[in-house]
This record gives sequence, C-alpha cells and structure tokens, in this order.
Amino acid sequence: MPPSMHHIEFHVTDFNEVMVGGKKLTERGWQTANGPGRHVLGSNYYWYFKTPCGGAFELGADIDVVDDKWVPGDWAYIPENTAGWQVAYKE
Repeated sequence: MPPSMHHIEFHVTDFNEVMVGGKKLTERGWQTANGPGRHVLGSNYYWYFKTPCGGAFELGADIDVVDDKWVPGDWAYIPENTAGWQVAYKE
C-alpha cells in the first residue's frame, strides 16, 4: 500500500463541542468515517469525517495528558484498544 494520510485531529474544548460540531458538519453534508465515540488509549472523545483527499479529519477533546510517571507501551491495533464506546451513527 502506498503511503497516505491517515487523519488530522482538530482538538476542541470538550465533549459538547465534538457532538455539536459533528452534528453541524453532518448537516452540511460531511460523511462520518468513524464515531462519535471515546478512545481507550488517550480516553479522548472523537468523531472522524471523510475527506475529499483521502484519509479523515477528527474532532477530538479531553485527551489524557502524560507526565513524568507515564511509561510508553506497544499496543495492538484491534477494536478493543481503539474504542471504549462508539455510536453507530446513521446519516
């Protein structure tokens, strides 16, 4: 597979801004790629939208902040590690 953009995140203030922003984008014709939901790793809220250039853009909020006690890990890319919960959004 050739290299490509996966996604770009636009960090907003809180859960409400993810949901209201996602609703407004949907009303304007943007198609959901994934979400809304909440990630397991980072525990942030998200809503991904398809882009005309491939990949996606994400509205995200409330991501964990790392400090000196944080230990990096290696996580498998599986559903159990990506979404703690997710709405099956129908457009």
